[in-house]
Amino acid sequence: MRFLLIEHDSILASQLSELLIAQRYSVNLTEDSQTALQLLETYGYDLVILDTTRLMWDAESDLSWNKALEFCRNLRLQGHQMPIMILSETDVTADRIAALEAGADDFVTQPIDLHELLVRVRTLLRRGKETVEEVLTWENLRFNCSTGEVTYHTQILHLTPKEYRLLELFLRNPSKVFSRSALLDRIWNPGEFPSEQAVNTQIKGLRQKLKAVGIQSEVIESLYGLGYRLKPAPTRETEVFDAIAQIWQQFQPKLQEYFAVFEQALTHPSSEVQKQARMFAHQLVGSLGTFGFAEGSTIARQLEQGFRSEPLDHNLISERIEALKAVLKHKPESRKLSEQPAQQFPSGTRVLLIDDDMTLTAQMQVVLSANGIQVESASDSATARMMLAHNPPQLILLDLMLPDEDGFKLLEDLNAEFSSIPVLIMTSRDQLSDRVAVARLGGRAFLQKPVAPEQLFQAMMQVLEVQQHSDYQVLIVDDDPQICSIVRTLLEPWGVRVTALSDPRSFWAVLEHSAPDLLILDIEMPNFSGLELAQVVRNDMRWSGLPILFLSAHRDTETVRQVFTVGADDYVSKPIVDAELIARVLNRLERSPVRRRKV
Repeated sequence: MRFLLIEHDSILASQLSELLIAQRYSVNLTEDSQTALQLLETYGYDLVILDTTRLMWDAESDLSWNKALEFCRNLRLQGHQMPIMILSETDVTADRIAALEAGADDFVTQPIDLHELLVRVRTLLRRGKETVEEVLTWENLRFNCSTGEVTYHTQILHLTPKEYRLLELFLRNPSKVFSRSALLDRIWNPGEFPSEQAVNTQIKGLRQKLKAVGIQSEVIESLYGLGYRLKPAPTRETEVFDAIAQIWQQFQPKLQEYFAVFEQALTHPSSEVQKQARMFAHQLVGSLGTFGFAEGSTIARQLEQGFRSEPLDHNLISERIEALKAVLKHKPESRKLSEQPAQQFPSGTRVLLIDDDMTLTAQMQVVLSANGIQVESASDSATARMMLAHNPPQLILLDLMLPDEDGFKLLEDLNAEFSSIPVLIMTSRDQLSDRVAVARLGGRAFLQKPVAPEQLFQAMMQVLEVQQHSDYQVLIVDDDPQICSIVRTLLEPWGVRVTALSDPRSFWAVLEHSAPDLLILDIEMPNFSGLELAQVVRNDMRWSGLPILFLSAHRDTETVRQVFTVGADDYVSKPIVDAELIARVLNRLERSPVRRRKV
Protein backbone atom coordinates (compact mmCIF):
# COMPACT_ATOMS: atom_id res chain seq x y z
CA MET A 1 0.00 0.00 0.00
CA ARG A 2 1.16 3.50 -0.83
CA PHE A 3 0.92 6.45 1.58
CA LEU A 4 1.44 10.18 1.03
CA LEU A 5 3.04 11.87 4.05
CA ILE A 6 2.82 15.68 4.02
CA GLU A 7 5.27 16.74 6.71
CA HIS A 8 7.70 19.70 7.00
CA ASP A 9 9.53 18.53 10.12
CA SER A 10 12.39 16.42 8.76
CA ILE A 11 12.95 14.55 12.04
CA LEU A 12 9.30 13.57 12.44
CA ALA A 13 9.08 12.79 8.73
CA SER A 14 12.02 10.41 9.05
CA GLN A 15 10.50 8.72 12.12
CA LEU A 16 7.11 8.23 10.51
CA SER A 17 8.57 7.07 7.19
CA GLU A 18 10.80 4.47 8.84
CA LEU A 19 7.91 3.24 10.99
CA LEU A 20 5.57 2.81 8.03
CA ILE A 21 8.19 1.33 5.69
CA ALA A 22 9.05 -1.24 8.36
CA GLN A 23 5.40 -2.32 8.19
CA ARG A 24 5.76 -2.93 4.41
CA TYR A 25 3.99 0.28 3.37
CA SER A 26 5.34 2.44 0.55
CA VAL A 27 5.73 6.11 1.59
CA ASN A 28 6.04 9.22 -0.56
CA LEU A 29 7.11 12.34 1.37
CA THR A 30 6.52 16.00 0.56
CA GLU A 31 6.50 19.21 2.56
CA ASP A 32 4.19 21.45 0.53
CA SER A 33 0.61 21.29 -0.71
CA GLN A 34 1.32 21.95 -4.39
CA THR A 35 3.68 18.99 -4.69
CA ALA A 36 1.18 16.91 -2.73
CA LEU A 37 -1.58 17.73 -5.24
CA GLN A 38 0.70 16.81 -8.15
CA LEU A 39 1.57 13.48 -6.54
CA LEU A 40 -2.10 12.75 -5.88
CA GLU A 41 -2.90 13.33 -9.53
CA THR A 42 -0.05 11.07 -10.65
CA TYR A 43 -0.25 8.16 -8.20
CA GLY A 44 -2.97 6.26 -6.41
CA TYR A 45 -2.65 6.50 -2.63
CA ASP A 46 -4.30 4.39 0.04
CA LEU A 47 -3.81 6.96 2.82
CA VAL A 48 -2.85 10.61 3.23
CA ILE A 49 -1.18 11.71 6.49
CA LEU A 50 -1.23 15.49 6.87
CA ASP A 51 0.62 17.44 9.56
CA THR A 52 -1.25 20.73 10.00
CA THR A 53 1.18 22.26 12.47
CA ARG A 54 4.63 22.12 10.96
CA LEU A 55 3.59 22.14 7.32
CA MET A 56 4.44 25.36 5.44
CA TRP A 57 0.95 25.99 4.11
CA ASP A 58 1.36 29.72 4.09
CA ALA A 59 3.91 32.32 5.05
CA GLU A 60 1.52 33.45 7.80
CA SER A 61 1.31 30.73 10.38
CA ASP A 62 -2.19 31.73 11.53
CA LEU A 63 -3.47 30.70 8.07
CA SER A 64 -1.88 27.25 8.26
CA TRP A 65 -4.92 25.54 9.81
CA ASN A 66 -7.42 27.03 7.35
CA LYS A 67 -5.21 26.08 4.40
CA ALA A 68 -5.07 22.51 5.66
CA LEU A 69 -8.85 22.32 5.91
CA GLU A 70 -9.17 23.77 2.43
CA PHE A 71 -6.73 21.15 1.15
CA CYS A 72 -8.92 18.36 2.59
CA ARG A 73 -12.09 19.85 1.10
CA ASN A 74 -10.48 20.13 -2.30
CA LEU A 75 -9.40 16.50 -2.23
CA ARG A 76 -12.97 15.39 -1.54
CA LEU A 77 -14.39 17.73 -4.19
CA GLN A 78 -11.97 16.26 -6.73
CA GLY A 79 -13.30 12.78 -5.96
CA HIS A 80 -10.40 11.39 -3.94
CA GLN A 81 -11.78 8.76 -1.54
CA MET A 82 -8.65 7.61 0.29
CA PRO A 83 -8.64 8.08 4.11
CA ILE A 84 -7.05 11.29 5.45
CA MET A 85 -5.33 11.43 8.84
CA ILE A 86 -4.75 14.86 10.42
CA LEU A 87 -1.82 15.39 12.81
CA SER A 88 -2.25 18.36 15.15
CA GLU A 89 -0.57 19.83 18.22
CA THR A 90 -3.89 20.98 19.67
CA ASP A 91 -6.64 18.83 21.13
CA VAL A 92 -9.53 21.25 20.75
CA THR A 93 -13.00 19.84 20.11
CA ALA A 94 -13.81 22.57 17.60
CA ASP A 95 -10.69 21.69 15.59
CA ARG A 96 -11.60 18.01 15.56
CA ILE A 97 -15.10 18.80 14.30
CA ALA A 98 -13.76 21.17 11.63
CA ALA A 99 -11.27 18.58 10.40
CA LEU A 100 -13.87 15.82 10.17
CA GLU A 101 -16.35 18.10 8.44
CA ALA A 102 -13.63 19.07 5.92
CA GLY A 103 -13.24 15.42 4.93
CA ALA A 104 -10.62 14.04 7.32
CA ASP A 105 -11.16 10.54 8.70
CA ASP A 106 -9.01 10.71 11.83
CA PHE A 107 -7.46 13.37 14.08
CA VAL A 108 -4.28 12.54 16.01
CA THR A 109 -2.78 14.92 18.56
CA GLN A 110 0.94 15.31 19.21
CA PRO A 111 3.17 14.13 20.72
CA ILE A 112 2.45 11.01 18.70
CA ASP A 113 2.50 7.53 20.20
CA LEU A 114 3.89 5.53 17.27
CA HIS A 115 2.20 2.29 18.30
CA GLU A 116 -1.16 4.05 18.55
CA LEU A 117 -0.54 5.67 15.16
CA LEU A 118 -0.03 2.28 13.53
CA VAL A 119 -3.27 0.96 15.01
CA ARG A 120 -5.12 4.03 13.72
CA VAL A 121 -3.57 3.61 10.27
CA ARG A 122 -4.69 -0.01 10.04
CA THR A 123 -8.17 0.91 11.23
CA LEU A 124 -8.47 3.54 8.48
CA LEU A 125 -7.25 1.06 5.87
CA ARG A 126 -9.85 -1.48 6.98
CA ARG A 127 -12.57 1.16 6.69
CA GLY A 128 -11.33 2.00 3.20
CA LYS A 129 -11.61 -1.61 2.11
CA GLU A 130 -15.17 -1.78 3.45
CA THR A 131 -16.33 1.30 1.54
CA VAL A 132 -19.60 0.39 -0.16
CA GLU A 133 -19.51 0.20 -3.93
CA GLU A 134 -22.73 1.21 -5.65
CA VAL A 135 -22.88 -1.81 -7.94
CA LEU A 136 -20.77 -4.98 -7.85
CA THR A 137 -20.56 -6.91 -11.11
CA TRP A 138 -19.44 -10.25 -12.48
CA GLU A 139 -19.88 -10.45 -16.25
CA ASN A 140 -23.62 -9.57 -16.63
CA LEU A 141 -24.45 -10.32 -13.00
CA ARG A 142 -25.18 -7.06 -11.12
CA PHE A 143 -25.38 -6.67 -7.33
CA ASN A 144 -26.87 -3.30 -6.36
CA CYS A 145 -25.64 -2.51 -2.85
CA SER A 146 -28.04 0.40 -2.39
CA THR A 147 -31.28 -1.34 -3.37
CA GLY A 148 -30.25 -4.89 -2.47
CA GLU A 149 -31.34 -6.08 -5.90
CA VAL A 150 -29.40 -8.83 -7.68
CA THR A 151 -29.98 -9.25 -11.42
CA TYR A 152 -28.59 -11.18 -14.37
CA HIS A 153 -29.43 -9.28 -17.55
CA THR A 154 -33.04 -8.35 -16.71
CA GLN A 155 -33.84 -11.31 -14.45
CA ILE A 156 -34.04 -10.79 -10.70
CA LEU A 157 -32.46 -13.38 -8.40
CA HIS A 158 -34.39 -14.14 -5.24
CA LEU A 159 -31.78 -15.05 -2.63
CA THR A 160 -32.01 -15.99 1.02
CA PRO A 161 -30.23 -13.63 3.46
CA LYS A 162 -27.23 -15.97 3.75
CA GLU A 163 -27.02 -16.51 0.00
CA TYR A 164 -27.15 -12.74 -0.42
CA ARG A 165 -24.32 -12.17 2.08
CA LEU A 166 -22.25 -14.97 0.50
CA LEU A 167 -22.54 -13.48 -2.97
CA GLU A 168 -21.72 -9.97 -1.71
CA LEU A 169 -18.66 -11.27 0.16
CA PHE A 170 -17.29 -13.03 -2.93
CA LEU A 171 -17.98 -10.06 -5.21
CA ARG A 172 -16.23 -7.67 -2.82
CA ASN A 173 -13.20 -9.95 -2.58
CA PRO A 174 -12.48 -11.26 -6.09
CA SER A 175 -9.90 -14.10 -6.08
CA LYS A 176 -9.73 -14.22 -2.26
CA VAL A 177 -10.06 -17.76 -0.93
CA PHE A 178 -12.44 -18.25 2.01
CA SER A 179 -12.22 -21.40 4.08
CA ARG A 180 -15.44 -22.89 5.42
CA SER A 181 -14.63 -21.69 8.93
CA ALA A 182 -14.01 -18.16 7.62
CA LEU A 183 -17.40 -18.21 5.91
CA LEU A 184 -19.06 -19.40 9.10
CA ASP A 185 -17.57 -16.39 10.90
CA ARG A 186 -18.54 -13.90 8.20
CA ILE A 187 -22.02 -15.11 7.23
CA TRP A 188 -23.59 -16.68 10.32
CA ASN A 189 -24.67 -14.61 13.30
CA PRO A 190 -23.15 -14.90 16.80
CA GLY A 191 -24.95 -17.57 18.76
CA GLU A 192 -25.47 -19.78 15.71
CA PHE A 193 -23.39 -22.96 15.71
CA PRO A 194 -23.82 -24.64 12.34
CA SER A 195 -21.47 -27.31 11.05
CA GLU A 196 -19.27 -26.72 8.04
CA GLN A 197 -21.76 -28.76 6.03
CA ALA A 198 -24.08 -25.75 6.31
CA VAL A 199 -21.60 -23.76 4.22
CA ASN A 200 -21.67 -26.42 1.50
CA THR A 201 -25.48 -26.34 1.53
CA GLN A 202 -25.64 -22.56 1.14
CA ILE A 203 -23.03 -22.56 -1.64
CA LYS A 204 -24.92 -25.30 -3.47
CA GLY A 205 -28.18 -23.36 -3.21
CA LEU A 206 -26.55 -20.16 -4.47
CA ARG A 207 -24.97 -21.97 -7.42
CA GLN A 208 -28.31 -23.50 -8.40
CA LYS A 209 -30.02 -20.10 -8.40
CA LEU A 210 -27.23 -18.58 -10.49
CA LYS A 211 -27.56 -21.36 -13.06
CA ALA A 212 -31.37 -21.06 -13.04
CA VAL A 213 -31.18 -17.52 -14.49
CA GLY A 214 -28.90 -18.65 -17.30
CA ILE A 215 -25.34 -18.24 -16.01
CA GLN A 216 -23.52 -21.12 -17.67
CA SER A 217 -20.05 -20.39 -16.29
CA GLU A 218 -19.13 -21.41 -12.75
CA VAL A 219 -19.26 -18.28 -10.57
CA ILE A 220 -18.07 -19.73 -7.26
CA GLU A 221 -15.07 -22.02 -7.54
CA SER A 222 -14.14 -24.81 -5.12
CA LEU A 223 -10.46 -25.18 -4.23
CA TYR A 224 -9.79 -28.58 -2.69
CA GLY A 225 -8.47 -28.34 0.85
CA LEU A 226 -8.72 -24.52 0.91
CA GLY A 227 -12.31 -23.38 0.41
CA TYR A 228 -14.16 -21.22 -2.10
CA ARG A 229 -13.51 -18.12 -4.18
CA LEU A 230 -15.09 -16.06 -6.95
CA LYS A 231 -13.95 -17.44 -10.29
CA PRO A 232 -12.58 -14.85 -12.74
CA ALA A 233 -15.26 -13.79 -15.20
CA PRO A 234 -14.84 -15.16 -18.76
CA THR A 235 -14.66 -11.61 -20.14
CA ARG A 236 -11.56 -10.96 -18.05
CA GLU A 237 -9.88 -14.08 -19.41
CA THR A 238 -10.72 -12.96 -22.94
CA GLU A 239 -9.07 -9.60 -22.30
CA VAL A 240 -5.89 -11.40 -21.22
CA PHE A 241 -5.94 -13.62 -24.32
CA ASP A 242 -6.45 -10.61 -26.60
CA ALA A 243 -3.63 -8.68 -24.93
CA ILE A 244 -1.23 -11.62 -25.28
CA ALA A 245 -2.22 -12.10 -28.92
CA GLN A 246 -1.48 -8.44 -29.57
CA ILE A 247 1.95 -8.76 -27.93
CA TRP A 248 2.66 -11.79 -30.14
CA GLN A 249 1.87 -9.80 -33.25
CA GLN A 250 4.05 -6.92 -32.11
CA PHE A 251 6.84 -9.41 -31.41
CA GLN A 252 7.02 -10.69 -35.02
CA PRO A 253 9.42 -8.00 -36.41
CA LYS A 254 11.67 -8.48 -33.37
CA LEU A 255 11.62 -12.23 -33.94
CA GLN A 256 12.82 -11.76 -37.53
CA GLU A 257 15.60 -9.54 -36.22
CA TYR A 258 16.64 -12.32 -33.84
CA PHE A 259 16.84 -14.87 -36.65
CA ALA A 260 18.88 -12.44 -38.77
CA VAL A 261 21.42 -12.10 -35.96
CA PHE A 262 21.53 -15.90 -35.52
CA GLU A 263 22.32 -16.30 -39.24
CA GLN A 264 24.92 -13.52 -39.09
CA ALA A 265 26.65 -15.20 -36.14
CA LEU A 266 27.13 -18.26 -38.37
CA THR A 267 28.18 -16.55 -41.59
CA HIS A 268 30.20 -13.62 -40.19
CA PRO A 269 31.18 -14.69 -36.69
CA SER A 270 32.63 -12.08 -34.36
CA SER A 271 32.71 -11.81 -30.60
CA GLU A 272 30.21 -8.93 -30.63
CA VAL A 273 27.71 -10.67 -32.93
CA GLN A 274 28.06 -13.92 -30.98
CA LYS A 275 27.38 -12.06 -27.74
CA GLN A 276 24.25 -10.51 -29.25
CA ALA A 277 23.09 -13.90 -30.53
CA ARG A 278 23.52 -15.39 -27.04
CA MET A 279 21.52 -12.51 -25.54
CA PHE A 280 18.67 -12.92 -28.05
CA ALA A 281 18.56 -16.69 -27.52
CA HIS A 282 18.50 -16.10 -23.76
CA GLN A 283 15.52 -13.75 -24.11
CA LEU A 284 13.65 -16.28 -26.24
CA VAL A 285 13.99 -18.92 -23.52
CA GLY A 286 11.68 -16.91 -21.29
CA SER A 287 9.36 -15.17 -23.74
CA LEU A 288 8.61 -18.24 -25.91
CA GLY A 289 7.92 -20.36 -22.85
CA THR A 290 5.50 -17.77 -21.53
CA PHE A 291 3.70 -17.68 -24.89
CA GLY A 292 3.18 -21.43 -24.51
CA PHE A 293 5.96 -22.60 -26.83
CA ALA A 294 7.57 -25.08 -24.43
CA GLU A 295 9.47 -26.80 -27.22
CA GLY A 296 10.55 -23.46 -28.64
CA SER A 297 11.92 -22.45 -25.25
CA THR A 298 13.96 -25.66 -25.09
CA ILE A 299 15.40 -25.04 -28.55
CA ALA A 300 16.25 -21.45 -27.63
CA ARG A 301 18.14 -22.73 -24.59
CA GLN A 302 20.12 -25.07 -26.85
CA LEU A 303 20.90 -22.13 -29.15
CA GLU A 304 22.11 -20.06 -26.22
CA GLN A 305 24.46 -22.87 -25.21
CA GLY A 306 25.52 -23.37 -28.85
CA PHE A 307 26.57 -19.73 -29.23
CA ARG A 308 28.70 -20.10 -26.09
CA SER A 309 30.74 -22.97 -27.53
CA GLU A 310 34.19 -22.44 -29.08
CA PRO A 311 34.43 -23.13 -31.95
CA LEU A 312 30.80 -22.86 -33.07
CA ASP A 313 29.13 -26.06 -34.23
CA HIS A 314 27.62 -24.62 -37.42
CA ASN A 315 25.64 -27.73 -38.33
CA LEU A 316 24.05 -28.06 -34.91
CA ILE A 317 23.16 -24.37 -34.67
CA SER A 318 21.72 -24.32 -38.22
CA GLU A 319 19.59 -27.35 -37.44
CA ARG A 320 18.32 -25.74 -34.22
CA ILE A 321 17.46 -22.50 -36.01
CA GLU A 322 15.37 -24.36 -38.59
CA ALA A 323 13.69 -26.39 -35.84
CA LEU A 324 12.79 -23.18 -34.01
CA LYS A 325 11.33 -21.64 -37.16
CA ALA A 326 9.17 -24.74 -37.66
CA VAL A 327 7.84 -24.59 -34.09
CA LEU A 328 6.97 -20.89 -34.36
CA LYS A 329 4.76 -21.44 -37.43
CA HIS A 330 2.05 -22.55 -34.99
CA LYS A 331 -0.11 -20.18 -32.95
CA PRO A 332 0.93 -19.46 -29.35
CA GLU A 333 -0.91 -21.33 -26.61
CA SER A 334 -1.86 -18.12 -24.83
CA ARG A 335 -4.58 -19.80 -22.76
CA LYS A 336 -1.89 -21.06 -20.45
CA LEU A 337 -1.47 -17.46 -19.33
CA SER A 338 -4.99 -17.23 -17.92
CA GLU A 339 -4.32 -19.41 -14.90
CA GLN A 340 -5.18 -17.70 -11.63
CA PRO A 341 -3.36 -17.89 -8.29
CA ALA A 342 -4.90 -20.11 -5.64
CA GLN A 343 -4.98 -17.15 -3.23
CA GLN A 344 -5.49 -13.43 -3.56
CA PHE A 345 -2.43 -11.21 -3.47
CA PRO A 346 -2.41 -8.51 -0.77
CA SER A 347 -4.19 -5.35 -1.88
CA GLY A 348 -1.87 -2.88 -3.58
CA THR A 349 0.91 -5.39 -4.20
CA ARG A 350 3.59 -3.74 -6.31
CA VAL A 351 6.28 -5.65 -8.19
CA LEU A 352 9.44 -4.36 -9.86
CA LEU A 353 10.47 -6.55 -12.80
CA ILE A 354 14.15 -6.14 -13.74
CA ASP A 355 14.68 -7.79 -17.13
CA ASP A 356 15.96 -6.53 -20.49
CA ASP A 357 13.60 -8.85 -22.40
CA MET A 358 10.86 -6.35 -23.26
CA THR A 359 8.57 -9.00 -24.77
CA LEU A 360 8.65 -11.09 -21.60
CA THR A 361 8.15 -7.93 -19.57
CA ALA A 362 5.01 -7.07 -21.55
CA GLN A 363 3.68 -10.61 -21.04
CA MET A 364 4.31 -10.48 -17.32
CA GLN A 365 2.62 -7.10 -17.02
CA VAL A 366 -0.53 -8.47 -18.66
CA VAL A 367 -0.63 -11.63 -16.53
CA LEU A 368 0.19 -9.96 -13.20
CA SER A 369 -2.01 -6.90 -13.78
CA ALA A 370 -4.95 -9.21 -14.52
CA ASN A 371 -4.56 -10.46 -10.93
CA GLY A 372 -4.53 -7.04 -9.31
CA ILE A 373 -0.74 -6.67 -9.11
CA GLN A 374 0.86 -3.34 -10.00
CA VAL A 375 3.88 -3.96 -12.23
CA GLU A 376 6.75 -1.59 -12.90
CA SER A 377 9.69 -2.60 -15.08
CA ALA A 378 13.34 -1.71 -15.57
CA SER A 379 15.49 -3.01 -18.42
CA ASP A 380 18.83 -2.27 -16.72
CA SER A 381 20.26 -1.99 -13.23
CA ALA A 382 20.70 1.81 -13.33
CA THR A 383 16.99 2.35 -13.98
CA ALA A 384 16.12 -0.23 -11.35
CA ARG A 385 18.21 1.52 -8.69
CA MET A 386 16.56 4.85 -9.46
CA MET A 387 13.06 3.38 -9.25
CA LEU A 388 13.85 1.59 -5.99
CA ALA A 389 15.13 4.79 -4.40
CA HIS A 390 12.02 6.71 -5.43
CA ASN A 391 9.27 4.18 -4.74
CA PRO A 392 10.25 0.75 -3.31
CA PRO A 393 7.96 -2.18 -4.28
CA GLN A 394 6.83 -5.12 -2.15
CA LEU A 395 8.65 -7.63 -4.37
CA ILE A 396 11.43 -7.71 -6.97
CA LEU A 397 11.65 -10.12 -9.92
CA LEU A 398 15.22 -10.19 -11.24
CA ASP A 399 16.89 -11.76 -14.27
CA LEU A 400 20.58 -12.49 -13.66
CA MET A 401 21.61 -11.50 -17.18
CA LEU A 402 21.48 -7.71 -17.61
CA PRO A 403 23.12 -5.51 -20.24
CA ASP A 404 24.91 -3.10 -17.88
CA GLU A 405 25.77 -5.13 -14.76
CA ASP A 406 26.24 -8.66 -13.51
CA GLY A 407 22.99 -9.87 -11.99
CA PHE A 408 24.75 -11.41 -9.00
CA LYS A 409 26.34 -8.05 -8.15
CA LEU A 410 22.95 -6.33 -8.34
CA LEU A 411 21.40 -9.03 -6.14
CA GLU A 412 24.14 -8.50 -3.55
CA ASP A 413 23.53 -4.75 -3.56
CA LEU A 414 19.76 -5.16 -3.33
CA ASN A 415 20.11 -7.41 -0.31
CA ALA A 416 22.39 -4.86 1.36
CA GLU A 417 20.37 -1.71 0.54
CA PHE A 418 16.80 -3.08 0.47
CA SER A 419 16.99 -6.14 2.70
CA SER A 420 13.30 -5.93 3.60
CA ILE A 421 12.24 -6.38 -0.06
CA PRO A 422 12.32 -10.04 -1.17
CA VAL A 423 14.02 -10.78 -4.50
CA LEU A 424 12.86 -13.65 -6.74
CA ILE A 425 15.25 -14.78 -9.46
CA MET A 426 13.89 -15.62 -12.93
CA THR A 427 16.64 -16.84 -15.25
CA SER A 428 17.47 -19.40 -17.91
CA ARG A 429 20.61 -20.36 -15.98
CA ASP A 430 20.33 -23.60 -14.05
CA GLN A 431 23.76 -24.55 -12.75
CA LEU A 432 24.01 -25.67 -9.11
CA SER A 433 26.66 -22.99 -8.60
CA ASP A 434 24.14 -20.35 -9.73
CA ARG A 435 21.52 -21.60 -7.28
CA VAL A 436 24.03 -21.64 -4.41
CA ALA A 437 25.22 -18.12 -5.28
CA VAL A 438 21.64 -16.82 -5.28
CA ALA A 439 20.98 -18.42 -1.89
CA ARG A 440 24.19 -16.95 -0.43
CA LEU A 441 23.35 -13.46 -1.73
CA GLY A 442 19.89 -13.45 -0.17
CA GLY A 443 17.62 -14.45 -3.08
CA ARG A 444 14.28 -15.76 -1.84
CA ALA A 445 13.37 -18.03 -4.76
CA PHE A 446 15.02 -19.38 -7.91
CA LEU A 447 12.74 -19.83 -10.92
CA GLN A 448 14.11 -21.21 -14.17
CA LYS A 449 12.76 -19.75 -17.40
CA PRO A 450 10.34 -20.41 -18.89
CA VAL A 451 8.25 -19.76 -15.78
CA ALA A 452 4.66 -20.98 -15.88
CA PRO A 453 2.17 -18.46 -14.41
CA GLU A 454 1.02 -20.82 -11.66
CA GLN A 455 4.65 -21.43 -10.66
CA LEU A 456 5.30 -17.68 -10.50
CA PHE A 457 2.10 -17.05 -8.54
CA GLN A 458 2.98 -19.75 -6.02
CA ALA A 459 6.50 -18.42 -5.45
CA MET A 460 5.33 -14.80 -5.15
CA MET A 461 2.49 -15.68 -2.80
CA GLN A 462 4.69 -17.74 -0.49
CA VAL A 463 7.35 -15.03 -0.25
CA LEU A 464 4.75 -12.33 0.41
CA GLU A 465 2.99 -14.50 2.99
CA VAL A 466 6.30 -15.08 4.77
CA GLN A 467 6.90 -11.31 4.83
CA GLN A 468 3.38 -10.62 6.04
CA HIS A 469 3.44 -13.21 8.83
CA SER A 470 7.09 -12.87 9.83
CA ASP A 471 6.22 -11.42 13.24
CA TYR A 472 3.41 -13.82 14.13
CA GLN A 473 3.82 -16.11 17.13
CA VAL A 474 1.80 -19.29 17.73
CA LEU A 475 1.78 -21.41 20.89
CA ILE A 476 0.69 -25.05 20.51
CA VAL A 477 0.01 -27.21 23.58
CA ASP A 478 -0.22 -30.92 22.81
CA ASP A 479 1.22 -33.87 24.72
CA ASP A 480 2.01 -35.57 21.39
CA PRO A 481 5.45 -34.27 20.25
CA GLN A 482 4.76 -35.53 16.73
CA ILE A 483 1.73 -33.23 16.38
CA CYS A 484 3.81 -30.31 17.63
CA SER A 485 6.48 -31.13 15.08
CA ILE A 486 3.94 -31.35 12.23
CA VAL A 487 2.40 -27.98 13.11
CA ARG A 488 5.84 -26.33 13.28
CA THR A 489 6.81 -27.87 9.92
CA LEU A 490 3.60 -26.59 8.30
CA LEU A 491 3.62 -23.04 9.68
CA GLU A 492 7.27 -21.98 9.80
CA PRO A 493 7.67 -21.87 5.98
CA TRP A 494 4.94 -19.21 6.08
CA GLY A 495 7.00 -17.05 8.42
CA VAL A 496 5.07 -18.01 11.57
CA ARG A 497 7.16 -18.65 14.68
CA VAL A 498 5.90 -21.67 16.63
CA THR A 499 6.44 -22.40 20.32
CA ALA A 500 5.58 -26.01 21.23
CA LEU A 501 4.68 -27.21 24.73
CA SER A 502 4.04 -30.85 25.60
CA ASP A 503 3.55 -30.43 29.37
CA PRO A 504 0.44 -28.34 30.16
CA ARG A 505 1.68 -27.74 33.73
CA SER A 506 4.08 -25.14 32.32
CA PHE A 507 1.36 -23.51 30.24
CA TRP A 508 0.93 -20.20 32.04
CA ALA A 509 4.63 -19.41 32.26
CA VAL A 510 5.16 -20.22 28.59
CA LEU A 511 2.08 -18.20 27.60
CA GLU A 512 3.36 -15.12 29.44
CA HIS A 513 6.85 -15.50 28.02
CA SER A 514 5.96 -16.22 24.39
CA ALA A 515 3.02 -13.75 24.16
CA PRO A 516 1.44 -15.59 21.20
CA ASP A 517 -0.97 -14.21 18.62
CA LEU A 518 -2.78 -17.56 18.44
CA LEU A 519 -3.17 -20.53 20.79
CA ILE A 520 -3.57 -24.11 19.50
CA LEU A 521 -4.80 -26.64 22.08
CA ASP A 522 -5.35 -30.38 22.18
CA ILE A 523 -8.41 -31.43 24.19
CA GLU A 524 -7.20 -34.49 26.08
CA MET A 525 -3.90 -34.02 27.95
CA PRO A 526 -2.52 -35.17 31.31
CA ASN A 527 -2.97 -32.92 34.38
CA PHE A 528 -4.92 -30.16 32.59
CA SER A 529 -7.20 -30.57 29.59
CA GLY A 530 -7.31 -28.16 26.70
CA LEU A 531 -10.83 -27.16 27.71
CA GLU A 532 -9.58 -26.12 31.15
CA LEU A 533 -6.68 -24.15 29.69
CA ALA A 534 -9.07 -22.32 27.35
CA GLN A 535 -11.27 -21.32 30.30
CA VAL A 536 -8.22 -20.02 32.17
CA VAL A 537 -7.26 -17.87 29.17
CA ARG A 538 -10.78 -16.48 28.75
CA ASN A 539 -10.94 -15.59 32.46
CA ASP A 540 -7.83 -13.38 32.28
CA MET A 541 -8.43 -9.84 31.06
CA ARG A 542 -5.06 -9.64 29.34
CA TRP A 543 -5.59 -12.77 27.26
CA SER A 544 -9.36 -12.97 26.94
CA GLY A 545 -9.21 -11.91 23.28
CA LEU A 546 -6.52 -14.42 22.27
CA PRO A 547 -7.75 -16.58 19.35
CA ILE A 548 -7.93 -20.26 20.31
CA LEU A 549 -7.95 -23.13 17.84
CA PHE A 550 -8.58 -26.68 19.04
CA LEU A 551 -7.04 -29.81 17.50
CA SER A 552 -8.78 -33.08 18.31
CA ALA A 553 -9.54 -36.50 16.92
CA HIS A 554 -13.07 -36.26 18.39
CA ARG A 555 -15.74 -35.14 15.95
CA ASP A 556 -18.91 -35.85 17.94
CA THR A 557 -21.44 -33.07 18.49
CA GLU A 558 -20.94 -32.93 22.27
CA THR A 559 -17.19 -32.39 21.97
CA VAL A 560 -17.67 -29.63 19.40
CA ARG A 561 -20.27 -27.99 21.65
CA GLN A 562 -17.91 -28.08 24.64
CA VAL A 563 -15.07 -26.60 22.60
CA PHE A 564 -17.08 -23.55 21.53
CA THR A 565 -18.72 -23.22 24.95
CA VAL A 566 -15.33 -22.58 26.59
CA GLY A 567 -14.55 -19.86 24.03
CA ALA A 568 -12.84 -21.55 21.07
CA ASP A 569 -12.63 -19.61 17.80
CA ASP A 570 -12.06 -22.61 15.57
CA TYR A 571 -11.89 -26.39 15.61
CA VAL A 572 -9.78 -28.65 13.37
CA SER A 573 -10.15 -32.39 13.51
CA LYS A 574 -7.27 -34.84 13.39
CA PRO A 575 -5.68 -36.20 11.27
CA ILE A 576 -4.44 -32.80 10.16
CA VAL A 577 -5.06 -31.71 6.55
CA ASP A 578 -2.06 -29.52 5.69
CA ALA A 579 -3.75 -26.91 3.49
CA GLU A 580 -6.75 -26.61 5.81
CA LEU A 581 -4.68 -25.99 8.94
CA ILE A 582 -2.47 -23.41 7.19
CA ALA A 583 -5.48 -21.54 5.80
CA ARG A 584 -7.30 -21.49 9.14
CA VAL A 585 -4.28 -20.42 11.17
CA LEU A 586 -3.32 -17.60 8.78
CA ASN A 587 -6.92 -16.44 8.63
CA ARG A 588 -7.11 -16.24 12.44
CA LEU A 589 -3.76 -14.49 12.73
CA GLU A 590 -4.70 -11.78 10.26
CA ARG A 591 -7.84 -11.00 12.24
CA SER A 592 -6.34 -11.36 15.71
CA PRO A 593 -7.43 -8.58 18.14
CA VAL A 594 -4.45 -9.49 20.34
CA ARG A 595 -2.16 -8.78 17.43
CA ARG A 596 -3.73 -5.36 16.90
CA ARG A 597 -3.33 -4.48 20.58
CA LYS A 598 0.33 -5.48 20.51
CA VAL A 599 1.05 -3.16 17.64
